[in-house]
Amino acid sequence: MKEWSTIERGYLGQNLVERELVKKGWNLFKPLLENGKVDLIAEKDNIYLRIQIKTVQMNGNSKVIPVRKISHNMGEYKIKTYSSDDIDYFIGVDVELEDLYIYCQSLFLASTLVLFQ
Repeated sequence: MKEWSTIERGYLGQNLVERELVKKGWNLFKPLLENGKVDLIAEKDNIYLRIQIKTVQMNGNSKVIPVRKISHNMGEYKIKTYSSDDIDYFIGVDVELEDLYIYCQSLFLASTLVLFQ
């Protein structure tokens, strides 16, 4: 199996989420720039959801979703957390299995969500 770069995994994950939402009748809106906290806005029946998409990562024997934003700007790394003012849902994507894990942002406060141990 091919080893994908972080950017490739992100694009594949976002495409999987978009495909599933479109199949379920949602309209999708994407930001023009990648420096915001929302990856996608989904609308259906006049309900709007702000979505952040993260790819599932392995940490030892555990699958985890990093629920923080790391920005790199001119060699400077900044770690930011999300709040319910920023997003409504995290969707974790296991790119290899094409599985989606949907979590309401208000359900957790940690910077990493552990799926399996």
